[in-house]
Amino acid sequence: MRSSRVKRFRWVALLVVLLLTVGCGIPQVLSPSLPESAGTVAVGQKLSQPFLAPSDGLDGVTVAISPPLTPEGDLLPQPTGGATVAIRYAPETDNRFPEEGFHDWPASDQWLSELTGDHAFGQSFLSRYPGLNGITLRVATFGADSGTGEATLKAGSSVDALAFPIDGAVVSTIEAGSDVQVIGAAEGWAQIQLDANKTGYVPLDAFAKLPTPARRNTHDVTLTLYRQSDMQLVRSVTINASRLHDNSHVTFAFEPIPDSDGQTYRFVLTSPDSTPGNAVTFRFQPETSYHEGSRYDGSKAVAGALVFRPDFKLSAPVYQANVDTLEWSSLNNAFIGSFAAKTDTADRFLSVDLTPGSRPLSISWSLARPSGGQPMVVDGNSQSPGGGLVFDARFRGNLAVGAMLSDAAHAVWRDMRSDPGFFAVYLLALLALLGWGGWAGVRRVQHGR
Repeated sequence: MRSSRVKRFRWVALLVVLLLTVGCGIPQVLSPSLPESAGTVAVGQKLSQPFLAPSDGLDGVTVAISPPLTPEGDLLPQPTGGATVAIRYAPETDNRFPEEGFHDWPASDQWLSELTGDHAFGQSFLSRYPGLNGITLRVATFGADSGTGEATLKAGSSVDALAFPIDGAVVSTIEAGSDVQVIGAAEGWAQIQLDANKTGYVPLDAFAKLPTPARRNTHDVTLTLYRQSDMQLVRSVTINASRLHDNSHVTFAFEPIPDSDGQTYRFVLTSPDSTPGNAVTFRFQPETSYHEGSRYDGSKAVAGALVFRPDFKLSAPVYQANVDTLEWSSLNNAFIGSFAAKTDTADRFLSVDLTPGSRPLSISWSLARPSGGQPMVVDGNSQSPGGGLVFDARFRGNLAVGAMLSDAAHAVWRDMRSDPGFFAVYLLALLALLGWGGWAGVRRVQHGR
């Protein structure tokens, strides 16, 4: 009888612990205190600070802004001139997808074989944000933009050659009608030889004559998006290969999917009419750190990952307010906003966006960057500090007991693999201790103690 009471008590105690933890709203912050300021910067344009949210239940933000004060040290009626603060999803800053920096082409990445006939390339992925509306990949056309050799620029205006396609610095200005040597192509720009040690990029449409391309690709390439769980077709986009540029990014854009947040999809690339010598290919990582999806060769999952990034429609802010209406903390020189807890923020990249009103904002910045490692960005200012905005965010999310136990189990397993001898002895000692404790407990119950 006493033994059954003890058993019931143990189960009740366990149930109480679970009830007290599973649904609890546990306050969390990005930082125990505001990051130490390294200085201030006057901002007249929109400023954005991305960060990786640790939890659901975002319900507060603190932003270090130094507004002008009256001679008595009081706040002006509109201390920031009507500036606004907003928090939004920022999938464009999420650095967990297998897409490097725009101009980075690491040698460790490789090109797949030509996409021809009934062959198919595929990749599954987790979409963490709503409004999925495209997939961006890296494509090669095997020299279909231009061959190598002598080319002639159009008559008229001189042309700037850039260090990189699209947004590189100007490295040289070339007179209109000049003859130049083309040595390659990328992103719809021709790479030309400027001197023995320097090259530059010029748009393809700036040329009156280009070397004959190595080939012409004329067939359609289709990206089909499926829901991974049941392979139900969701979207399909077709682009003719003649529109694709060599060594470039291509976005297969489609109608936004409003409920894509938290869904797992697989996209499949096909070009059934393409033949060897009239086809394109795509870039992939043989070794990848992306583990939220699999690469597919046909229907078979294979190692590595396609180099890709999902694109998302800009969504409405999850929070927005006039900074002048927020609580002012003279202790921290910061404005504090509190609001109803927002769901679906855990493990997503968010962005704090500050937009000045009638006057520039005096913003505090830190050498430290927030969770996620992204710097703050000021529109139109490439010289903004490379650190982070001095801010903090508050969350009130449910304590994920299952995730905690899973993380702990993974940590123990990792340590066991690194030192199996120690853990074997430790496990034997733990089992002996538990056995002795259980035997002692049974003896006490049997003797009525």
